[in-house]
Amino acid sequence: MVRPQKYHTAAEKASADRLKSKNYYQRNKSAIAARRRTKYLPSSPPGIPGGEQDLVTIPSKPAPVCPPATAPHNLSYWQNRAVSIIKQFELDTQPTPQSFCNKIYKLYNFKRDKTIIDDAIISTSQHQKSIRLCHAEILQLDGAGKLTEEVLKSAKTVDILIHWLEEMSCYAAADPDELLILYTKHELAYQCTYGSPSKK
Repeated sequence: MVRPQKYHTAAEKASADRLKSKNYYQRNKSAIAARRRTKYLPSSPPGIPGGEQDLVTIPSKPAPVCPPATAPHNLSYWQNRAVSIIKQFELDTQPTPQSFCNKIYKLYNFKRDKTIIDDAIISTSQHQKSIRLCHAEILQLDGAGKLTEEVLKSAKTVDILIHWLEEMSCYAAADPDELLILYTKHELAYQCTYGSPSKK
């Protein structure tokens, strides 16, 4: 006996495919994020073409990665290095990480180009790699003190920003219309956490 036809129109099939993609993303969010970080870290982020620098600027040069852990640097070196990286991160995402996410979304929505989000992930991942290495060195030299906690706090801020950007990237790939709906309802992760930066 022939199986009954499940989808009668192309729209029904497309809707089912989008739902399947969203469900897969929800089940495998951590693995997808890990793969993206592995893919993006070796790359160097290009600047945004098209003259939209007034909306957002993605750094053309990533934050330099700290020297290997075997380098004979003292605590003062790593402290100054961490401060420098944190200041650069704050400069690149000013005025706040939430506003930065909002600018990235607006530019993506203007051009409908997912690589805009992906380039922001690449750039932020360079900060993440550098600050994590500094944190490991400071922890090794100074133990779990106030300085270590301050650097770890900044590292977590970078981690959260990458999570917000990766959520947008996954929705942009699987279902751009759903991304627009979530943004309009202020239900994206960065909007839910700190209110709606779109009103700023």
